[in-house]
Amino acid sequence: MAGKSRKIAIKRLIITAVAAVLVWVGWTVYRAAATLPDISVSLLQPPPVTQLFDANQTLMAVVGSTHANLGVPLAQVPRQLIQAVLATEDVRFYENSGFDLRSFARSAWYDISHLSLAQGGSTITEELANNAFLNNNHQKSLTRKVQQLILSLELTHRYTKDEILDMYLNKIYFGSGAWGIGAASQTYFGVNPDRLTLPQAALLAGLPQSPSYYSPLVNPKAALARRNEVLGNMLHYKFLTPAQYNQAVQAGLELHPNLNQGRSDYPYATDYVVQQLDRIIGADKVYKGGIKVYTTINPTVQAALQQAMQNQANFPASTKDKNGLLQPEAGAVFIDQHTGGIAAIDGGREHITRMPFDRAVQAYRQPGSSIKPFLDYGPAIEYDGLTPDSIVQDTPLTIGNYSPHNDPGQGYLGPVTLRYALANSVNVVAVRLLDMVTIPKAVQFAAQSGITIQNADRDGLAMALGGLSKGVTPLEMAGAYAAIANGGVYNQPFVIRKVVTDTGAYLYTHTPQNHTAMQPYTDWALTSMLQSVVQEGTGMEAAIPGWPVAGKTGTTNGGKDLWFDGFTPVLTGAVWIGYDTPKAMPEGYGGSYAAPLWRQVMTAALAGQTPQDFPVPPGVNVTPESAVPNSPGNQGRFPSGTSDGSPVPETGTNANIAPVPRAPGGPPTAMLPETVKGELIAQNNA
Repeated sequence: MAGKSRKIAIKRLIITAVAAVLVWVGWTVYRAAATLPDISVSLLQPPPVTQLFDANQTLMAVVGSTHANLGVPLAQVPRQLIQAVLATEDVRFYENSGFDLRSFARSAWYDISHLSLAQGGSTITEELANNAFLNNNHQKSLTRKVQQLILSLELTHRYTKDEILDMYLNKIYFGSGAWGIGAASQTYFGVNPDRLTLPQAALLAGLPQSPSYYSPLVNPKAALARRNEVLGNMLHYKFLTPAQYNQAVQAGLELHPNLNQGRSDYPYATDYVVQQLDRIIGADKVYKGGIKVYTTINPTVQAALQQAMQNQANFPASTKDKNGLLQPEAGAVFIDQHTGGIAAIDGGREHITRMPFDRAVQAYRQPGSSIKPFLDYGPAIEYDGLTPDSIVQDTPLTIGNYSPHNDPGQGYLGPVTLRYALANSVNVVAVRLLDMVTIPKAVQFAAQSGITIQNADRDGLAMALGGLSKGVTPLEMAGAYAAIANGGVYNQPFVIRKVVTDTGAYLYTHTPQNHTAMQPYTDWALTSMLQSVVQEGTGMEAAIPGWPVAGKTGTTNGGKDLWFDGFTPVLTGAVWIGYDTPKAMPEGYGGSYAAPLWRQVMTAALAGQTPQDFPVPPGVNVTPESAVPNSPGNQGRFPSGTSDGSPVPETGTNANIAPVPRAPGGPPTAMLPETVKGELIAQNNA
């Protein structure tokens, strides 16, 4: 009796379990069907391209290839490419009805045994349904899988197998902005699909599984391994003979040497815009949305920058490296200081998509003396009340175990003004100023100007001369100098003004991000001293007739990094030149190469405009005497009104630094820190 009761209980349990499963399956199918998207023919077509417009609202680039928008008829797709896709994605494609029971059972067993949903077991038809109607959602869930199944069955009912395969090949993503087989063939190999070789076809067939990871532009080794895996599948399913397989696996990647260069006249600018788009709205909208993107790129400045980057006269003697790239390389950014909009950006002398390294934003290099306005002179004026006429001793210096030296041949000059020291890049003076200001305050001042200093404690006083563990990028330096050019207000650099859908809806509008980086007097003093750098200091090669120019050169030890960063009343720019793997350029200086390149671009940008002066920041009373960068006869080495370097009372916070009271041309005492204000009052009463 007990045994019979046990059997009845087990039977009831089984019935209950089966009923529960059926209810759960029924509910899942109902929920999937209730939220099932409509099959729209337009969604099965190749995605519309994304258009990028310059500051004049003229089309400057198309993301992806216009070929992708036209599609490639299946008849023009080589037989070996179709076989590679079938062998890799769905070998029974022409036999199944959009759903492969064997593949599903195999993947289901794997998922059950591994307690996961890692295996998809999807057919080509299901992948097309997922890509077209389910927003390319690869999240594993039973509801999505049911929806995928229903949609694939409907596609199989509506279309022939050739039509489905045609739509699949023109719809799927192959990485690097290439949607569809036509765009992929052009992007990676520079040919139409009907001219693909067997190894090339196998490489493309392996990309859809993970386009970003297997992209030969991003991960060449993984791409090669994936291609050989596809060739192995083709051999397994007898699409290849052993001889064909052995020959194909020995081939290299066979990438086109000038990948996708025809897509834009401004390749580095286009790359940067797309990178920012990915961050702002996501890659899926960038490559599939058919959106219009309005940028800040000024075509005149951008074209001038690219021409300057290709001018051999702007570089030391150049050679090709092992990658076939001209060295030394360069990176440059030009910014409208009034808004922060990037007018031009270029990350190298040549644009090769298989090595997409943008030196304008990715190369962190030693800035040399070009960092001095932000770590030495600016903080000394901002926090310690110095002026361009303040005297600093240029004499041998040792602080702890650090002994800075001036450039060879410069020697030690004794008492010099801040103006003269910056114009002639006197190293000892810069270190004295940083020591007086203290490293934390200097780092704070630099940060307010958009320059992030890492490992300051480890770098120590060497940072006064640009000795930074991480370095800076041309974009950072352009943004920082633009803050000086903009009256001391820092604008976060940006390149995208707005993003609009094909229906006219706004996806994104830029919101300015700015803050005060320095006091008005500090800004005026730095601008005035940086003018001296160009008028009679190390930056004279940057001078533009009729226009005021302010800027600073930078040259690291051995000439491994050459810089010129500067501005006019209209535009700011930063230029870096150096080897990708740092290498000495003994005859190279920032003033001899980076400055002329900068001048070439800036001259084109200013062409046709009426020269104007730098504006005087509010609250700064500039007299004719204080507005003159250097006094006649002494080139600014001594304070205005003296010609022999007569002593100035050593009343500063450092015995080797003597502030000159901020009389006419200086700020009202209310603008100064209390400690400095007290010193100046005491001097004026003496």
